Amino acid sequence: MQVDDVPAALRERLGPEATVGLVEVLGRAYAGQRADMIAATTERFERRLVEEVGSVRVQLAAVQASLQQDMARTEAALRQDMTGTEAVLRQDMARMEAGLRQDMTTMDAGLRQAIVEMGAALRRETSEALGALRADVYKLDAGWRQQLAADRVELFKWSFIFWIGQVFAIAGIVGIMLRLYRP
Repeated sequence: MQVDDVPAALRERLGPEATVGLVEVLGRAYAGQRADMIAATTERFERRLVEEVGSVRVQLAAVQASLQQDMARTEAALRQDMTGTEAVLRQDMARMEAGLRQDMTTMDAGLRQAIVEMGAALRRETSEALGALRADVYKLDAGWRQQLAADRVELFKWSFIFWIGQVFAIAGIVGIMLRLYRP
């Protein structure tokens, strides 16, 4: 505060020295009060801050407890759902396994039947092929026998003709020799 701030009537009545003294006293009082007021305000602010922080901590604790309860409930629900899902999966897997086993058994029986049928067909075809081969061998054998018989007859015919020719040739030579040596 300054001297000019003091009203003129009060300044005239007090005088210039007293006015300056009054301003100094009021300035010191104001400075002391100001420090006290700042300290009180700071103290009140800190108290209020502590109350609010405590309130926030309480609210945080309540939220944390609520979250923990919600998490526990969610975890329990998830575990229950997982257990149910696991049971369903196990049942589905058991059904699939049974189906696969049945399919494999059916396929095995089908394959065995196909193998038996193929074996029978192979035996039948082999038997037919052997029968046809035997028939061909018999025909070939009969053909060879007929050819051999025909060749044998032909050989005898030509041998007979050769023998007769030899007999005549020897008879002619003997006849000529007899005529030449006859006295």
